[in-house]
Order: sequence, then C-alpha cells, then structure tokens
Amino acid sequence: MFEPVKLDEARKVIAVEWWKDIGNRRPLPALLEAIIREADDRRRAYWFRGQCCASHPLIPKVHRKYDRRVETNLVNLFRSQAPARCGKCPAFEDHAGWLTLMQHHGLPTRLLDWTNSPLTAVYFAVGNRPPHLNQCANRSADGFSAVWALDGFTLNRTVSLAVGLDDTIELMPILSQEAVDLEPHVLGPLVEAAFFPNVAAASGLAEAVFPIQTHPRMMVQASRFTLHSDRTAALEGMRFAGDFLIKFPIPRDMEEEIAWELGRLNISEEALFPDLDHLAASF
Repeated sequence: MFEPVKLDEARKVIAVEWWKDIGNRRPLPALLEAIIREADDRRRAYWFRGQCCASHPLIPKVHRKYDRRVETNLVNLFRSQAPARCGKCPAFEDHAGWLTLMQHHGLPTRLLDWTNSPLTAVYFAVGNRPPHLNQCANRSADGFSAVWALDGFTLNRTVSLAVGLDDTIELMPILSQEAVDLEPHVLGPLVEAAFFPNVAAASGLAEAVFPIQTHPRMMVQASRFTLHSDRTAALEGMRFAGDFLIKFPIPRDMEEEIAWELGRLNISEEALFPDLDHLAASF
C-alpha cells in the first residue's frame, strides 16, 4: 500500500530529460525505463496521457473551444438526438453515462482521456506518423511531443483540500450517476454543471475518475478520465501540481523510431481501436 504523498505547494512539475543519457539504447525502452523509475522512486501508481504537442495544456477540448453555455447546448442536443441513432443509450437522467458516451463518440466534453498503460500513451504521443503529425495543428515550437504521468489519488486529495473536505482519505470515484447523486461537493457539481447552467460549480477544479467500460475500446485502451470544471482547470497550473504530475518530453527526432518500435509490439491503431472500420483500414 502506497503512503499518502506529503503535499508541497512549492514542488514544481518536473520534465524528465530521459534521452540525455540514452547511450546506445533504443529510445522506447529508455523512455519506459524512465517512467518506471520515476514511479518506483515516488512509490506512486500513475495514469498516462500522450500528447503530440508537449506544451499543450492538460484541459479538455470543450473548455479549450467553448464557454459553458455552448457546452450545455452541445450535450443536450446530443442527448435529445442520439436515441434515434443508438439503441443502447443511457437513461435520460444518467448524466454521467451520457458524458462517457459523448466522449467515446468524439463530442467535446469536460472529460480528458488518460490510460493505465504507458505504451498506449506513447502511441498517442508519437503514433500514426506522418498523418497524425500533420493533423496536430497546435504542434509546439519546442520540438517535443510528451507523455504525462498523473497520480489521480493525489490530485483528488488536492481537490478535497480546495473544497474543505478531509484530504487524508484517498478516493477514486467511479463516473456513475449513483456516485454523482451521493457526492454533492465535487463530483456531483462537476457533472451536473455540464447539463444545467444554473448548477453552481467551483472553478479551477478537476477530479480523477474511473469510467464504466461500455465499449471494447475502453477496455483495450485501459481508459481513465479526469473531469474538469472550466478552462481554468488545466492540471499543470493547479495548486500542488508538482505532487501529482510528471512530464516526459519526447524529442521529435526520436518519434519515428519509437513509432516503429511500437508497431513491432503490436501497439497499433487496429489493436487499440477494436472495430471493423479500423480493422479494414489496417489492410
């Protein structure tokens, strides 16, 4: 059992420069070794997120592009029209279930995708080259993609501190309507504010949650989520961010070799997206 992290507001988010002492090793094993070493040294269980732009903020798409009024319109339009197109929609009042479904089908939501697998995260950072690289319109000028590591339990402790709750209990809620209805301090307002503009939700908050795996893709990708209140809730800018985040930049000139190594391990589009469309596209 891991010991709770001693929170330190002065601790900065570190960027691990793992490639500087790589020697003759291949880049993918060297990167994975650095990730495992940091997790072991800190005695933490991390989630991972790959981003093709190292300087891209850790905030969901809906908060990057829209205000809360547009967000509410999007989710309610989707909720009103999806049942005619999908035979297995959540119950109308299951707002947590609807957020998961919307995220799965690409609607901008207040959920940010993470994975329990560092290999999957590396794929989303460097995979699908060159088309994926060309589609990343916001590529940073610093010459790096990145894998982020998140300690979700410690993130949730910092949120508990922010809203005046007991921060000694490490909780990881499931993104379910049952949990939303029972938790009026953080999870409940974070979810309900997406659907109802009159719900009061504190700004600058985010919470790590386990999703209910409703699709094989979520199982294969070992999906995890963070749930964000608004555009001020970028994880790297939050209080105590250095206690729950680590950044692993990936130099651009190593991406092609890492992508090739992932392919040799069958970390590929058809493996991570187990549906007929991606299977056909792989041939």
